[in-house]
Amino acid sequence: PPPPSPPPPPPPVPTPPDFPHNCFPGNSAINGGYRNGTGMRLYKYAVEVMPYAPTDTSFTVMITPNDECTSAISVCCRPETDLTKVEFIINEDCRGAIDSLTSTGPSAPLEPSYARRGWPVQPPADWTGGNPLQAKVTGLSTAGQSMDFTVTLKQNNACNTVEKFLYGGQFWFAAFGQLANDFDGCCGTATV
Repeated sequence: PPPPSPPPPPPPVPTPPDFPHNCFPGNSAINGGYRNGTGMRLYKYAVEVMPYAPTDTSFTVMITPNDECTSAISVCCRPETDLTKVEFIINEDCRGAIDSLTSTGPSAPLEPSYARRGWPVQPPADWTGGNPLQAKVTGLSTAGQSMDFTVTLKQNNACNTVEKFLYGGQFWFAAFGQLANDFDGCCGTATV
């Protein structure tokens, strides 16, 4: 009889959900930069979390045009690029902990949503879990202007302070924008 066939190769290890999706320039699994994080230098908008105390029950995110970003260095610096959403890592028990999202405009954020995706930058050394939980703030539109949004936490749960809500008390985030033909195609990532 013929010799037995070798066993089939094991199935490939599944790729974690792309965070941040298929963004330019090089901070996504699709274009080879997964978990490297590009920071904000090559993106039209800069994202900054205003100072907060660990026991605060809210925090504010400022979004401003990034003057260092020019069309010569990135397609994501073109004038028509808009910022539409910010996603950030939260602690495992904090799904549903956002009480409200407010903004001074020019747009009003929609109700938050939650999902599990990969890290926007290299995970912290102590992370041993799978994909972390993230909160998403959508419905944003900068219209080329500065804007902000404030996240206020519910007070009747275990995630009622910024320190308890954000993973490690830090803001691990990806900010997404779009060009006319490329939804979520531009983003910047960082940890602050």
